[in-house]
Amino acid sequence: MAVDRPYYQTIRQFSDGEYKHSWHVQRALLQCGAYGERPDLYIRSFVLLQDDIRELFKFVEPADANQSSYSLRTLELLVRTCVELEANFKSIFRANTYRRATGNANLNAKDDYFKINRSHYLSGYRVRVPYWSGVEGERRPFEAWSAGDYQPLPWYQAYNNAKHDRLYALSEASLRHLIDAWCGLAVVLTAQFLQEDFGPGHQIITTGYGVSLLDGFEPAIGNYLSIAPPEDVPVEDRYEFDWRALLEQDEPFVRYDYDA
Repeated sequence: MAVDRPYYQTIRQFSDGEYKHSWHVQRALLQCGAYGERPDLYIRSFVLLQDDIRELFKFVEPADANQSSYSLRTLELLVRTCVELEANFKSIFRANTYRRATGNANLNAKDDYFKINRSHYLSGYRVRVPYWSGVEGERRPFEAWSAGDYQPLPWYQAYNNAKHDRLYALSEASLRHLIDAWCGLAVVLTAQFLQEDFGPGHQIITTGYGVSLLDGFEPAIGNYLSIAPPEDVPVEDRYEFDWRALLEQDEPFVRYDYDA
């Protein structure tokens, strides 16, 4: 049986395989304050970070051959990216139901963030980096979680290692791990807001999910990376509702229970 109301800050595949229905109505619901608290703060931060990564590409070509390169600059960008990722994870927990996120617990990947893969199917997302030279321009940043049990994310481990031990672990803040982290952050934003950037304008930035531009990939928020959402969400976990009908409800969303 499909899910008959959307979870807060959670994008899901619909029962017919699409991700977008009646986009102008869906967009209105995503933009309403109830769906998420100040999502523009997270998206604007992502765009600023993306601008800085693109600036890095003026000096280090995005290429297979350069993935082992590292510097204090790649460390700074990796730390910023993963801090943003953690902030997004906490925002998802806060919008839904998770006791540890409301207390003083130090959240971590194994005990906490991994749970979001179950609600948002992060491991199924694929990301493409434009202008990449080589064969590794397509990434699956959460692929380690696809088996259903917790496995460490190499780029997230690298972030923690380099952050806490700059002297001996600086080399872990490599271009490879930075790109994976950046793509991971783009996935988490897409899994919450699809392509809605919460900008001051009212234009639709792309033709919309459901109209494949390139092998299932669509421009992501920030209009630089391209993302393909998972196509194999279990039928019983897919959405099945009418966005227009939800507009008439006082409470159009439901909380995902991470404590269950």
